[in-house]
Amino acid sequence: MSIRSNAIQRYEEKYGKMDKPIYTSKYYTSEESWPKIPVWWFQIPPKALDASKYKFVNLICEASPGKNEFHYLKVPTKYLLDHIEKFHRIGEIVSLYLLAESKNMFNEVRGKGKADFKPFLVKY
Repeated sequence: MSIRSNAIQRYEEKYGKMDKPIYTSKYYTSEESWPKIPVWWFQIPPKALDASKYKFVNLICEASPGKNEFHYLKVPTKYLLDHIEKFHRIGEIVSLYLLAESKNMFNEVRGKGKADFKPFLVKY
């Protein structure tokens, strides 16, 4: 089973069906990641940032490599849109690198603004 399937299944077992859009990321170790630090990497297409369709974007992060445990971030679409210029983009796709180290966990480390996603952590 993929990380995405495991993450969604685990969430839905506890809380019921999750609204879309849903994006998942494996835990990238410092050896695997582009910035050479532990991160979660998300690519969010423009269609997911349509605030008239989606109130939130759901991000599910593998808690540690190879474990079936996850962190869940329920990020308001408005927050992403309000900070869009701070994020690294590949064309129109928002490319988020969230720090997976405990000191500044959930801080975006690739873009200009170093946005903090910790306020959107949902205990699960």
